[in-house]
Amino acid sequence: METSLPEGSLRRAFSPRYAYTWTYRNILSPFWEKTLRGRSTHELLAFLERS
Repeated sequence: METSLPEGSLRRAFSPRYAYTWTYRNILSPFWEKTLRGRSTHELLAFLERS
């Protein structure tokens, strides 16, 4: 039976570097932007994509 991800991709998906990158992009960076800088980059990008 074939998986949807090649073996190398599956291994990379569970690596510490991938986990850190995902956490930074999805949790730490948005928190920093919204709380400390008063703006949200993700909301701005979504707005720009809609326009």
